[in-house]
Amino acid sequence: MLVGKGRLNLGQGPLDWISRILSDPRMELVPVAPKLAVAAGLLPPAIHGDPADRLILATANDLVCPVLTPDEKILEYAAQGHVQALDARH
Repeated sequence: MLVGKGRLNLGQGPLDWISRILSDPRMELVPVAPKLAVAAGLLPPAIHGDPADRLILATANDLVCPVLTPDEKILEYAAQGHVQALDARH
């Protein structure tokens, strides 16, 4: 959606970009398991209204891995100790 709105430029089509990223052996595609969907729904309402961001946060918590993001709401949530995050703005 961000590519379609002109807010994100991947330098190639989204499907080609995803295929290239997933060809890296360090990358793993994690399915949206029911426990992640429920965990995303149980996050505090103030954290984020975007369902995709909530799924990302729930997945990061489950995998104990940081989120790389420029999103200020997610970075604020991480600063409170709820998730690990790396600031992609720098």
